[in-house]
Amino acid sequence: MAAVSSAPGSAAAPSLIRPYFEALLLLLLAAGFFTLAGTGRLGGPVVLLGAAALGLRALLLLRGIQPRLSNTFANLVSVLYLAFYPLDYLFLSHGFLQATVHLVLLVAVLKLFSATRPRDFAYLCVLAFLEVLAAATLTVGGGFLGDFIIFLVLTVATVISYELFRAEASAPVRAAAPEGSKPRAKRPTGGYQLRGPLFSVSLAAAASVAACGALLFFLLPRFSFGYWQPGIGPQRLSGFSDDVELGEIGRLQLSNRPVMHVRIQSSSPAAAPGSLYLYWTGRVLTDFDGRGWYDPQRARPTRTVFGQMQFPVPPRAFAYPQRTVRYQVMLDPVGSDVLFFAPQLRQISTHLARIGVEPTGTLSRVHGTFGEMSYTAVSTIGSPPAADLRKLGRNYPPLIRKQYLELPPGLDPRIAALARRIAGHGPDPYAQMRALTRYLRTHYRYSLNLRARGPDPLADFLFRVRAGNCEYFASALAVMGRMLGIPTRVVNGFAGGEYNRVSGDYVLRGRDAHSWVQAYFPTREGGLWRRFDATPASADAAGWSRWQEYADALGSFWQEWVINYDVFHQLSLARGVSRQVRLAAGSWREWFAWSGRHGWHARTDAAKKWLAHAANQRQGRMLLMLAAVVLAIGAAIWASPWANRGLRRTRAAAAASEATWYYRRLRRRLERIGLRAPPHCTPEELAGALPPAAGRPALTAAVGRFLSHYQQVRFGGDGTLLPLLAEDLRAVEAALR
Repeated sequence: MAAVSSAPGSAAAPSLIRPYFEALLLLLLAAGFFTLAGTGRLGGPVVLLGAAALGLRALLLLRGIQPRLSNTFANLVSVLYLAFYPLDYLFLSHGFLQATVHLVLLVAVLKLFSATRPRDFAYLCVLAFLEVLAAATLTVGGGFLGDFIIFLVLTVATVISYELFRAEASAPVRAAAPEGSKPRAKRPTGGYQLRGPLFSVSLAAAASVAACGALLFFLLPRFSFGYWQPGIGPQRLSGFSDDVELGEIGRLQLSNRPVMHVRIQSSSPAAAPGSLYLYWTGRVLTDFDGRGWYDPQRARPTRTVFGQMQFPVPPRAFAYPQRTVRYQVMLDPVGSDVLFFAPQLRQISTHLARIGVEPTGTLSRVHGTFGEMSYTAVSTIGSPPAADLRKLGRNYPPLIRKQYLELPPGLDPRIAALARRIAGHGPDPYAQMRALTRYLRTHYRYSLNLRARGPDPLADFLFRVRAGNCEYFASALAVMGRMLGIPTRVVNGFAGGEYNRVSGDYVLRGRDAHSWVQAYFPTREGGLWRRFDATPASADAAGWSRWQEYADALGSFWQEWVINYDVFHQLSLARGVSRQVRLAAGSWREWFAWSGRHGWHARTDAAKKWLAHAANQRQGRMLLMLAAVVLAIGAAIWASPWANRGLRRTRAAAAASEATWYYRRLRRRLERIGLRAPPHCTPEELAGALPPAAGRPALTAAVGRFLSHYQQVRFGGDGTLLPLLAEDLRAVEAALR
């Protein structure tokens, strides 16, 4: 490159760094903006305006046009928007975080079109970081991981190019393009050869930062006690609240967003993967006011023992098979403090110091937010046989009668008449509940098109619309059961879910939200609640494709090992790694001992059998696929011209370094005979400073050969001459004796 003076009065050469830096900065801002837009919290108009501003700035950059928006105008608009900020907070955004995000985006757009000094560009880097920081507070999804990796690489590249740009702007001499080089059309500089090495260094630095950060993340002690959680507005939440009106779950069931991931850790007796269909109890609702269900009782905060809480198992009045299941629940933000579990709950392990426990069995976080959470529980699943339930009478305790037989005044009398016509002559409460369940399942239709309305939506559902979602069916069954003198209550939660074959999790989404009924049956041991589900089956949604399962598995991994990663995960990870290392070491010792006795062919056959066994296992397939991808990427990089050039440069650099070491040894040997050359002395000057050839011809010839070979290796990149340097140095040492 030629050095061109940029002193006043001379025509300054175009910058080699600035176009590259501005392009990276624009990509960095775009990455931050679209990461923020990916949270779904910006709104359509804001996303369109931001994308339009970035597109316009990219067009100007491609054409080599510098925007001329004055700083005075940008500052004036920013001050005027500060006056508009309270209106945005109160009427548009309805939240501090969203309004502040709008302010940051406006300042970023203004600064993008008015930046001229290095300080202005530094502000833009900070604004891009604030965009990603805001996105991190608005989402806990696994997609943020990919966005953050892209942002990290661009950040490192932008910071490196910014330092070069800042140094170039303050330097009295500016580097110019080589003489005779032909820049690309419509490009202000010919420094495109500089961009590849800079970006390669940026990728290497970003990879190092990511590796060190991941190592520190997994090794440093971590605690997840919820010191701070992002404020998540109600517009994105699932809708589990204390008071639920008829039809509220219908809006939730239109959502396909994952709400909860459940991993079965153990089951006794064992169950095949994906074979369990479980009901996940959320909130138990006891009172009906004609339009919705609610529970007037509030939770009693109860202290846990290091996060664990045991629940007494009620005595069993009958002998029937039960299944004990241990499972882990990874709960996404659902807009409620309720905890979901499979009945009958026996134990729950959380990171909470206190858990709210209601008399109905509802569990909730006392001072927690509506954010994500992970906990482990043990439940005993099973139902008494119908024959035993039919033997139980109607000897209900007074408290049960008072709380679970109450109905609001003014209900349509046709509901009671319908209940008596369907099951009024049933021999026992169980038979009556079964008759009501069958009638609702066969005479009504499941629909999310909620058309029941009026002062009595339940009567409108039963006698006019005859179609509705699960809340209408559960309400109709519970109300008609109470009209027949059977204590009932409604439970809101989730049912079923879809099994992910990749992660091994049951994925419950918004459409899996469900309501069902529990009826009380008195026993000498204290009574029990039996589930009845009157909702008819609906058409199942199409199953997931394999790539969707992998995407969900990545999101589940992100939730468990990043969002919810804490000291308990660290201990579990350390124990698992230690156990696997011991098992692998023992297996390898046995394999080497066995193969040493049976020869090479036995080793080959054993390796083939192991690969066939691994290919039939889910984890084995994932490891083999990962290994194949890594090998394919490595082979592609190794075969690429860029890798070959990099390898040649690496070898040349290593040879030059070793040649420099030999050259220093030569200078130390010459210093022994009094030849002390200054540090800036070149090899030619060193050769000229030797004694005349008549004095020591062998020394002069050996040094000459060494310096000739040294310059070819050091500056010519010919590493094949390194062995000759060692021979020449030995010849010099021999001549000095």
